[in-house]
Amino acid sequence: MSPLPLSRRGVFASHDTGPPKDTPVYTTLFILHGYSFHSDIFTRLIPLAETSRCRLVLVNRRGYPGAEPFTPQEISNLKAAGEAGRVDEVRTFCKERAREIYEFLTDFVQTEKIPKDGGIILSGWSFGIIFAMLFLLHAESFSASFDLREYIHSVVLWGKHQRLGKYSGLTVDADTPNYCIGYDPQSVPGSWAPMTDTSIPYEENMKNVFPNWVSGYFRHEDAPGGLEFRHPGSYPPPSISNIPVEYVDAAPTSTEGSDTVMSDALLASNLMDEVRRAVYFRPDIDGWNGVPVRYVWCERSTWMIVHGARRTYEECDEAKRAGKSTRPIEIVRVKEQNHFAHWDAPETIFPALLGVSKV
Repeated sequence: MSPLPLSRRGVFASHDTGPPKDTPVYTTLFILHGYSFHSDIFTRLIPLAETSRCRLVLVNRRGYPGAEPFTPQEISNLKAAGEAGRVDEVRTFCKERAREIYEFLTDFVQTEKIPKDGGIILSGWSFGIIFAMLFLLHAESFSASFDLREYIHSVVLWGKHQRLGKYSGLTVDADTPNYCIGYDPQSVPGSWAPMTDTSIPYEENMKNVFPNWVSGYFRHEDAPGGLEFRHPGSYPPPSISNIPVEYVDAAPTSTEGSDTVMSDALLASNLMDEVRRAVYFRPDIDGWNGVPVRYVWCERSTWMIVHGARRTYEECDEAKRAGKSTRPIEIVRVKEQNHFAHWDAPETIFPALLGVSKV
């Protein structure tokens, strides 16, 4: 477990390394975790903060340890809106999640006296990137009382998450950009993922097939059609083999859990396609529209994350050639690492998150 205490702040809970010693100007990196894995999954990044002149804050989202759970009414309302196709209600729910992040960061900046020169990097890993993108989309609308823009240096989208649908009535995750930013992974010919393969018994899928697949080390060819869908390499072994089971919280990802219901509602509405376009392509790049996005992806992750990175490259290139105004976006490829690089190779992924290494 994390060596740092878990403290409640607003509706969230977080582990905080505190400011680095004898360093009046430092960067504060906030990380929002993904689906199932709470913030303890980033424990191995903690020793790197001090030497990197960084203050590291690992945030547990609502429904996870120490944070405020969603009420049954909030969850049932969102589920009903998603199933009935009431997209405006889903949008409202999403904007509220962005507001919660804005209020959390504002309180942190004010009470902890965060230096402007060092600033803030907000990073979302896996399913957490949805919340980072929603923050970026809506932040300007919350800035009347306190403007965080002068503090925000960048937003990092890292190891984007994909949940394709339901398996035996229970939704399941994978690490990919497609769903989280509105791309369609099922458009890839010949693709496969364990969470859509109903021939695999549910218990076997959850305990063995899916965890080993999603945390495996794959080899993909750069040529078109060169994605490996099913079989990771034999070495290194899947990351999950070395991750303690207590780093997973299943409650928000049960069939009626908050992450599952939100994921279903976003999937039904295809809202993240709308969010991606609104975040990436702006009529101007002043103010909040000019906050840079750092898109970090690891080349030995599942095919979904590699496919999503390629689509992002293509879409940004198409926009540039068409003369569209685009938010500053840097795409960073992390070589020889998978979706759990923060566990297996923290010294490699940490500089990529801070933007100090061209890995």
